[in-house]
Amino acid sequence: MKRKQFRTFLGLQRNRWIYRLFYLRGVRNTPWHDEEPMPTLLKWHRERKLPRRGRALDLGCGGGTNTLWLARQGFDATGIDMTPRAIEYARDKAEKANVKVRWILGDVLASEVGDGFDVILDRGCYHSLPEEAREVYAERIRSWLRPRGAYVLGCFVWSGFGEWSRPCPAPRVPEGEPVRLFVPPFVLRDREELRDRVGAVKTRFAIHLFTR
Repeated sequence: MKRKQFRTFLGLQRNRWIYRLFYLRGVRNTPWHDEEPMPTLLKWHRERKLPRRGRALDLGCGGGTNTLWLARQGFDATGIDMTPRAIEYARDKAEKANVKVRWILGDVLASEVGDGFDVILDRGCYHSLPEEAREVYAERIRSWLRPRGAYVLGCFVWSGFGEWSRPCPAPRVPEGEPVRLFVPPFVLRDREELRDRVGAVKTRFAIHLFTR
């Protein structure tokens, strides 16, 4: 195994166990869980910046809140997460709500999810990947998204040495990295930025809307 591949492997294994430890507290007690769908996703849907129907993929779906919302809008929705407890919680919630969703327990870098998606959502998966794995991730997104599809990416970002050197418990990526990876072939259609508290630290959470 080459050194770069080995670093990626170690990083992914670290993430797997970190998330499993967080989920021992219960899905609803993890810092990233929300019982309501992402407000920016709802806003862009109302503004018709997203396709109205088709196939949707939620990467790192966690407890499935956004996946269920997409299914309720009429999408053929798929949620993928590498943590068994998250998928169990999401599947149980969907069954109780009588909402049909395809759930996949797996790694976004390796699992077969299909292709031809009209909407792909990532709220916090990308920034948790090892740096060496992000290009592989980007290649998969480019192969999965249909022409005229929409890719919504939310990630913690930093810009400049002062912000980079400030301690933060959440993983972050350089501010310009998502655009560098995805444009072209995608177009950055919209972007919103929030200040999100991670522990005692407020950090920037950037939500990108890419279209093809």
